[in-house]
Order: sequence, then C-alpha cells, then structure tokens
Amino acid sequence: MKKLNYLCIITLLFLGLVFTLNTGCTKTEDLPDGSSAGTVKDKDGNVYQTVKIGTQVWMVENLKTTKYNNGDPINNVSDNKTWSQLSTGAWCNYDNDVATGNKYGKLYNWYAVKTGNLAPSGWHVPTEAEWEALAMYVTANSGTSGNLAKALAATTDWASSTNASTVGNSLTKNNSSGFSALPGGDRDQTYSGQFYDIGKSGYWWSFDDVDSYARCISLDYNGSTTTVYGESGNNGLSVRLIKDYTHEKPTVVTDTISKIDASSATCCGTITANGGDAITANGVCWKTSANPTITDNITKDEYSSGGYSYYGMKTNIGGFTSLMTNLKAGTKYYVKAYATNSLGTTYGAEVSFTTQNGVIGLTTNAVMSITASSATIGGTISNDGGASIVTGGVCWSTTPNPTIALSTKTTDGTGIGTFSSLITGLNASTKYYVKAYATNSLGTSYGNEVSFTTTAPMTVTDIDGNLYHAVTIGTQVWMVENLKTTKYKDGTSIPLVTDATAWGYRTTAGYCWYINDADYKNTYGALYNWYTVNTGKLAPIGWHVPTNAEWTILENYVSANLGTSSNVAKALAATTDWAYSSYTGDVGNDLTKNNTSGFTALPGGYRYDGGAFGYVGLEGDWWSSTEGSATNAWYRDLDYYDNVLTRDYYPKSGGFSVRCVRDN
Repeated sequence: MKKLNYLCIITLLFLGLVFTLNTGCTKTEDLPDGSSAGTVKDKDGNVYQTVKIGTQVWMVENLKTTKYNNGDPINNVSDNKTWSQLSTGAWCNYDNDVATGNKYGKLYNWYAVKTGNLAPSGWHVPTEAEWEALAMYVTANSGTSGNLAKALAATTDWASSTNASTVGNSLTKNNSSGFSALPGGDRDQTYSGQFYDIGKSGYWWSFDDVDSYARCISLDYNGSTTTVYGESGNNGLSVRLIKDYTHEKPTVVTDTISKIDASSATCCGTITANGGDAITANGVCWKTSANPTITDNITKDEYSSGGYSYYGMKTNIGGFTSLMTNLKAGTKYYVKAYATNSLGTTYGAEVSFTTQNGVIGLTTNAVMSITASSATIGGTISNDGGASIVTGGVCWSTTPNPTIALSTKTTDGTGIGTFSSLITGLNASTKYYVKAYATNSLGTSYGNEVSFTTTAPMTVTDIDGNLYHAVTIGTQVWMVENLKTTKYKDGTSIPLVTDATAWGYRTTAGYCWYINDADYKNTYGALYNWYTVNTGKLAPIGWHVPTNAEWTILENYVSANLGTSSNVAKALAATTDWAYSSYTGDVGNDLTKNNTSGFTALPGGYRYDGGAFGYVGLEGDWWSSTEGSATNAWYRDLDYYDNVLTRDYYPKSGGFSVRCVRDN
C-alpha cells in the first residue's frame, strides 16, 4: 500500500513538472491576438489582467496604484482648487468616490506620469508612438479606421449612441481587440479641478509632451475613432500600462511609382512598424544606379494615412507620398523608401522607373478649306513628353521639311489636345508642305509632314464690275466679301435711300452705305433691306442670297470640322476690324484665332428699320432669303462679345449686309 502511495505521489509530481514546463515555455509572441498574457501586480498588490495585441502586451484595466514603484506614496488630492494648482504628482478617484475608483481606476495628473515611477517593474506608461502602433494594428486586424474606437472599447458601461459604428451603438460589437477601454471620465484643471464625462468618455495619458502640453488619447461614446491631443499636466486622466519590450528598427515598404514625367515622379511608401520608437525621418532615396541610400538624393516626408486622428503628431506608422524632382529626361532611376528611428535606418524593396524622354506625341491633321490664298490645318498633341507644352502651331514652306526657324508659322496655344490653324498669305496654284509642331521645356517636336496645293483664284464679278473672291466650305461655295452692287443682275438700278424718314418702314426695295458714306463700300459692302433680297435679282448670275437652311448647313459644317458649337463665331469672323473682348472664345478676343473657315465675316453694322445706323466694328448682320412672317425675315448675326452665330428675324425694312452662295 505504501508503494502504491509513493507511486501516486511520484506520478503527480511528474505530471505537475510537465505542466509547469509546458506553460513556462510559451512565449508571449506565440500567443494569439486578444488572448491573456498573464497578470501583473502593482505596489499596492492590485492584480491586473493583460492582453496581447499584435507585438504589444497591455493591461486590460486602468491603473489603481496609490504608490510609486519604489514604495513612496502618491499624493491623494480631493480638493478641487488644490488639484487645479498642483505641479507635483497626485491621484484621485472620480468624484472622490472609492467604488468608482475601484471600477474605472484612479485618475492621475501628468506630473505623476512623468516621474517614470508609476508602473511595476517591466512595464511603462506608453509613448505616443506606442499608442499609435496599437491603433494602426487594431485598424488593420481587428477593425477599420471607421470603427477603431469600437474595437478598443469595452462592451459595458458606455453611454448609448444612435449613430452607427460609434462606441455607444450596439455595445455587443465592441472590444474585438480585447483592450476593454472603459469611460472613466476626467478631472479638468480648466474648470478648477471638477470631474466630467464618466460613462461618456475615456482619457489616457501618454508619456510624451509637445510644446509644454502632455499628449493624451481619448475615446468618446459618440465617436468611431481615437483622438490625440495636448492637455495641461494638471488634468486628471486614466493610465494604461504597456509591457516593456526591445525596441527595433522600423519596417517600411516601397510602394508604386506614379506621375512620371521628364523631370519628376511620385513614389509612395508605407511605414508598417515603428519598432516601438518614434520615427525621426522617412521618405524615399534614389539614384541612377542600384542600391540607393540616404546618402544619395532623398525626400523627407510625413505620413498621410492611418487609423488615427493625428492633430499635430509627427511621422510614425502610416503611408507617405514623396515627390522626386530635378530628374533627367529618358533616364532610369532606382528608388527605395526609408524610415529612421533612434536605432537606425531601414529600407523598403528597391523599385525602378524611367523618366519620359521629352519627345512630344504629335500628329499633323488633314488640310481643310483650301483656297487660293489660305488653308486651315492643325494638329493633335497626344502627350507632352513629360514636360508642359509652352507653345504649338504649324509651320509651312514651298519646300519639304519646314521648321520653326521659318517665319511662316502660327502660334496656337499650349496643352494636350487638338488645335486648328489658319495659314494665310499663300500663293495661288502653289504646293505647300506643312508640319504641326509643339515645344516643351526640353525642345520642339514635329508631327508628320503633309502637303497641299492652293486653288486657282476663284472670283465672281457683279453687274457693277465689283470683283469678289470665293471660298469652298464643305459642299458650299461662298463669297468672301459682302455684296456691293447698286444694280440688279438685269441692269436695273436699286434705289439708293439716304434719308432716314424715307428709309424708315419702307416696303419697297432700297440700299445705302453705312452712315451714307461711300468710304465704307470697299470694306463692308452695302446695306440692303429685305425687299431688295426678295426680288431674286440681287446676286450675280450663278449665285443667290442663301436661304435660312443654307445658313444652317454652313453653321453645322463649321461646328463639326473647323471649330466647335461654342466657337463657330470665331471660325467665321475675320481676323481684323472687330472690337476687343476680354472673354476667351469671343469673336473680339485674340483675333489671330479667328477665320479658320475662310468666310472672313466683317462687322459692317446695320441700319435700323427706323432709319438710324449703328454698331459698325461691333456687329455684322446678314439676310437670308427666307421670310419669317408678313413683316419679318430671318437673318444671321455675329457680335464681338459673343461666340455663337445667332439666328433671328427682323423687320424687312431693316438694312443688313448680304453674302451670296453659289448655285448648286
């Protein structure tokens, strides 16, 4: 029987030894997240549960000790005024209630924290960087930046909130991290040491201070993330402790290269761990050979992302974006992200990229609206070669391979896209060679060369012997000048009406010169009332006054081929004589961009149906042959301050210019 008893004792001792060895050999880093990492006892004998979260081990409860770790008592101050004036370490219970202190822990001023003697051996008050590491880890593994606070907050004691994803909304969804934060409130020095916010907010000290303000972290029942801010050292906040661990160099990842041009590029990086120590510098380094370091070209950047509300925190865990400048065109570069803490610098993986070569992507477009003396041509810039376009246009010559060294070139603006150029002063029946060009800070590039031959002079003469030039626009052929004839094509004279009373409300044919001055004839032509147009005899043989529909055909063709619906007016208007407008796109703004169609519309003004004159230099108006009503007819209008060809009707007794279109 004794042998059996001895055997049982030996067996139990062996099993106990095995159990002790098994539990004693489990490493903290091998524990799963959220699991207990044992207990720790303070100088008062209070025992605290702990939890592993990522690489950190935290107390699950707020500190309750009344003694420093060397056994010295911490001053307990209950009087509000005395508390607000302290400059040495102290503690209190919320509302000076012992039961509340036992549940939520004590409230300490920062002077007690700063002694460095609050925590038991092997533990310490967390730095701001350690709080941030907690937030970043929980965001990535136990929640999101939208519900970080819920992942940290306990499932009990928080006030209720109706706002989804906040701490106080659906408490059962809280505490996925195991941190078990409780709303212990605070004692506010600003309000003479009074107590606030128990059940609503929790506040915890960090060990750091910035600009004489101690840094702290808070959670609120109606919030979804943590808040970091500075606080006066006289405030009373909770304290959570973190277990000591060996600090390491940080960990950083080199992310993608983007926005590459000829002289710059953007590289992103992410600091995934700070090694338990504040990051003092981070960014990217680069050079034209492999393995760049911080002794080469570098940026110094602060991170721009993460699960925290940062409020002035310096660089730590998170993403950052670096702009590399002063690069050489067409050159390969090697890049690494880097991060530095007090233990040294680490680098992300090396990536490489090649800057753009500065050559502009450019096409010379087809030649259009060819006349005896002009043509419309342009280009399309598809890319800027990695440097901003400073100018572009077309250059031409009667010999191949024209360049911008010639004086025969246009300047048509900047930027990527399609542009149109009117080239003038050409010789009739002559072959020309044209290239689009564009210039950036690195040089000039050319599009493909195209050629065309100007037409033989196309003219028409009226019954008076006035010579008019003509231009082909789409399927139509139009006169380039306003009509000047004083006779119908059958030789019959048109009545010249100078008197305002005689002109006013006239119901028979008549014409005049602007302000009855024949000097306006050669530039602007005559002004005719619509009764003259309606005779059907005004235009030279083989030509006619356009109908309303024919004006519309012209407008649609110019909009689709020589401009846009918002700049038809500029495409039709002449490059001279129009009054100035300060608005981009108007007829009167930058006249050099007018007349891509070759129509050459001039501002000849008009004569009111009452007989007065107006608006020469400001406006041009042209009759159609289409009647609008018994008293009105359709016409077209261009104004110096507008960008559209206006269609409207006017009393038939008004005096407008006339343009003729060739019979089909």
